[in-house]
Amino acid sequence: MMKITPKILVYIDGTEEALTAMRYAVYMAKIHQMELYGIHVINTKALNDLVNAKIFLQMEQAEYLNDMQADAHKHLDELIHLAERKGVPVHPLIEEGDVYKEVMHAIKQEQVDILVLGELSPIRTRRDDQHNDMERLVRNAPCSIFLVKDKKRVNHLYSSI
Repeated sequence: MMKITPKILVYIDGTEEALTAMRYAVYMAKIHQMELYGIHVINTKALNDLVNAKIFLQMEQAEYLNDMQADAHKHLDELIHLAERKGVPVHPLIEEGDVYKEVMHAIKQEQVDILVLGELSPIRTRRDDQHNDMERLVRNAPCSIFLVKDKKRVNHLYSSI
């Protein structure tokens, strides 16, 4: 019988919460011998919405997209660095589009077992609650979800391996 290696996907968006989630995902991958994936979604849907609302000009859109692509590589490089220090290989994924749709697609495409997310930000308005991509992922992802909290403890666990 062939052994199946569980897959873990960590969503990276450049926030402090995502950094904590990355450390915990590396810890889990190392301790439980899981295959680690990291995904950063360049939110071109939001960017297009800003252009359509005439908040950004077309020229500014291209410049901002370049900045977003550079940030995506920087954030995934940070995950790769954290994982390499602990001997954990990473499959980095950079996608463009709607965050919710792209993460859901990656979960299905890679047959992910656990999605790791940083702690959710507080809900400011009812509208935020309905449209928050992370909230939608928690509610609708076809795999188990792990919300990472307690940065101090996570840093201790990461350092322990």
